[in-house]
Amino acid sequence: MLEKYRQKIFTQIEPILKQLFRFDLNALIPVWILLVAGLGAGYAQAEHELFWRVALDVPVLLLFIGVSITGLVTEHFYRLFASGQEDGGTDAKAGMRVTFNAENNWIPYAGFAGILLVVLGSSLVLIPVLIAVMLRILQARLTRWTGILPQVTGFILTGLCAAAVYQAGWLASSSPAVAGMHQTMAIALLFFGLAAVAGLCPREKDRSELEKIGTTGFLWVLAYLVLVCLAAVLAVQAGDAAVSTSVALILPFVLVAIVYQRIIDILRIVRYSIFILAFFTGARYPLLYLPLLTLFYLSRAYYNHQSGVKYPTLEGPYWAGTGG
Repeated sequence: MLEKYRQKIFTQIEPILKQLFRFDLNALIPVWILLVAGLGAGYAQAEHELFWRVALDVPVLLLFIGVSITGLVTEHFYRLFASGQEDGGTDAKAGMRVTFNAENNWIPYAGFAGILLVVLGSSLVLIPVLIAVMLRILQARLTRWTGILPQVTGFILTGLCAAAVYQAGWLASSSPAVAGMHQTMAIALLFFGLAAVAGLCPREKDRSELEKIGTTGFLWVLAYLVLVCLAAVLAVQAGDAAVSTSVALILPFVLVAIVYQRIIDILRIVRYSIFILAFFTGARYPLLYLPLLTLFYLSRAYYNHQSGVKYPTLEGPYWAGTGG
């Protein structure tokens, strides 16, 4: 009976969900985590509220909505540039047009609206938000080039983009930018390494999650271990409990990946790193759990209804979802 009503409700809202999921909504998960992590750390620095801040004012809400809209539009441009289809074509992964036409020509206006909401929320964060947008688009351009240098440059841009979003949250708390540099550098190192090890994960369904990552993959995991250790040192020096604890809990998964050198161990590093950071960020700013859990279960219901896959997920092979 319950399943019958669930299917009935889902059928009614399915047209709306199809429009929403034309965008990569799950790309907002790290954006939300980084923004709120910076916001919570800034409040802890300025007001000495280390955990469980539940106050929500209008500027913070406007900032959150503005960054979310801007992030979605940026991801749209990322897919457009990365696919090389500015002049036409269809994004095969999402099954949607990536060029502007009568159906989606409102997207640039949505981007301007997102920036406006960011400014209304806190004009201090406009510069880091714009920096994050430009870095993401530049990273998309690099995906067309081959070779180790563009690849490593893309990983570095990922770390810088994450640091910019974190710094935007920090500045929104009205804390001095200089006071949060250690935490920001720790985030940059952490996500630079995450981007590198995530590149080791195969997208093909015929690849076994028990397959070895090879010598190059092993070296990247070793490099990530060094980056995580450096991030931990920076976070401890800054006295940031959330970031330092998150980084410390990531270390065991990195060590396991070094010992066994399997793809499944790399998957755990990528997914659990995001999960751990989200958990401790939410302990400082619990309102983060509301949009995260809503998007998580809504995505699982939508993708399960559309194609019978459970996505996003913390378990199973990399291709258990829709490719991410």
